[in-house]
Amino acid sequence: MLSLREMARLTRAGEVSPVELVREHLDRIEADRGRVNAFVQVLADEAMAEARRLEAGPRDGLLYGVPVSIKDSMDVAGLPTLCGSKFRTGHRAKEDSIAVARLPQRLQWRFRGDAGGESADLPHHGLKKLLQEANVLPWWRGRLPLLCAGDNLLALGDLCIAREFAA
Repeated sequence: MLSLREMARLTRAGEVSPVELVREHLDRIEADRGRVNAFVQVLADEAMAEARRLEAGPRDGLLYGVPVSIKDSMDVAGLPTLCGSKFRTGHRAKEDSIAVARLPQRLQWRFRGDAGGESADLPHHGLKKLLQEANVLPWWRGRLPLLCAGDNLLALGDLCIAREFAA
């Protein structure tokens, strides 16, 4: 299993195509479905179409070609949003949730060791303070992914999310 960072590096370098990477993920989801059952709905055709579209264009963005999943508690227009509850059976989202609608076309994962990783709309001391408040040990801070859109910090791993992207 490849890390997010390794998948992104391989697709940007052209060593693995987005179609190959998506196919691998879809095959793994299917192989683990009976044992793990981690996905409520898999949009395989849409994912493959997006991967083919990406292959036809330039290899840019730090997450170029890396498949993304959206949690079942986030509304995506036209799709069921069950939130893990049978009480929501039959519910279909009329529009995207704020977090989904505001997802930029080019999200970037940064790590503190990457060029520009600490500049994500926060001075160094601001990011350090957030990490300290989240009780992230100093030796783990360099491994914590930062989800950015341009120079704006959207999320610190799974510890916190920017207010304007919270559902």
